[in-house]
Parts: sequence; structure tokens; C-alpha cells
Amino acid sequence: MENKDNTTKNVGREPGRERAVAVAVVRDDQDPRQAAEYLDELEFLAETADIATVKRFTQRLPQPSSRIYVGPGKLEEIADYCRDEEIDVVIFDDELSPAQTRNIEKAMPCRVLDRTRLILDIFMSRARTAYAKTQVQLANYQYMLPRLRGWGAALSRQAGLFTWDKPSYACLATRVPAGQAITRDSLEKVERGEDALARLGFRDFRLRLTGGGARLQLPEGQLSLALERRTEILAALESDFSEIALDLRPRVPID
Repeated sequence: MENKDNTTKNVGREPGRERAVAVAVVRDDQDPRQAAEYLDELEFLAETADIATVKRFTQRLPQPSSRIYVGPGKLEEIADYCRDEEIDVVIFDDELSPAQTRNIEKAMPCRVLDRTRLILDIFMSRARTAYAKTQVQLANYQYMLPRLRGWGAALSRQAGLFTWDKPSYACLATRVPAGQAITRDSLEKVERGEDALARLGFRDFRLRLTGGGARLQLPEGQLSLALERRTEILAALESDFSEIALDLRPRVPID
């Protein structure tokens, strides 16, 4: 089995067509012929997606690794081959968990797909009716949601954004008017101001920037409280804002 599946196929690079390797774990209690059939099916799916499979990698294990699907040595072997042969995609024969996907992507020089993602891509490319497209898109969202959790901070860090270490800043950024630069200093001012107002007993409010000042939006039931405590509000906010305005239109909770 090892000799059969870990040989290279004579598939040249065709313009506009991706080249892939297929990866599978053969369980200790699994018939090798069944594993080979699954890989044949995976190659057929790849072909349907216009991806040429040039090599298979298999490894016999009791169960796939919960971290990287295969063993560390096998993963390194696959990564080296993909790097040397300029492979575009690595396709795994099982559905990878979000953690497995992230760990494997760190090691690979190319795109990573699993069987489920490959099938969804095929359905998405072939859906014709509005209903079919909606159903496939829904399935795609359900697949992607657990894989997107936790990416915000990582992507922000890679992009050099100052918000990567404080996810709440993404929410506070909505307090900055359109056209005005969003800076760490401005968000820290909003954060300090809203914390101070919360300590004064206000709830479900927004403190929005207006140039060098701020505009306080409150629900209807708290407008009278703001008038009663205006001296305390000014004392809490004046160090950060040159002027503080109270919006007399009650805030409708949306953002």
C-alpha cells in the first residue's frame, strides 16, 4: 500500500490548473483496499473541481492525530514535497477540525482543503437555481463558522493593526465618525469615557466622537438622569473631551 500510494504520477503543469497531493490516514482496523478506494474517489472529486492530483501520501495510524492529522514526520515530508514541486493544494481525505486546519496551514507552503471543503466548492461552482445556491451557501457558512472563530486577532496582528490585542476596540471604532481617523488614542478616550459613565449608573448608551468633543446618546428613560448628574458627567469626561453634548433624541438600541 505504501509503495503504491506514495508514488508520483506523471502529471505536468497545465496553465490555469491547480496541482494537488492527496493525504489519507489508514486506520489500523481499516482494509487497505477501502482506503485506496476512498483516495480514488477523492481524486475524482479533485478532477471534478479541475484539480490534478499528482501524488498520494498515506500513513497507517490507530487514529488521525488530533493536532495535525498525520504524524510530525509525515507532515514535514508532505510540506517538503509541496515546496519542492510547487504544489498548489493539499487535500485531506477526512474532514479536518478547525484546530487541525490551523496547525497544518502553518506547516504547508500551499492551500489546504479537506474532503468536505472540496465537495462544497464543487457544489458552489455548479449550483444554478437561487434555491440551490442558497442551500449550498448555508452549508458553506456552517462549515466555515467554527474555522473563523479566533482569526480576528491573528489577522489584525499580521496586518499590523493596533486592535489585535483588544477585540473590544473593533466595537468602539463605531463611535468614530466616518472620515475621521481611527487611532488607539481616540478609542482609549471613548473607552475611558464609557467606563466612567457606566460607573455613574448609565446603561445602554453610546459616547460618540465629534472632532475634539463627544456626543452622549442615551435611552429615553435616562435623559433626566443625565441632567441631574451633569456635573459628575463633565468631571468624568472633561479631561479627554473639549466639549460634551447631550443628544436629546433618545437612542434606539442598534449598535
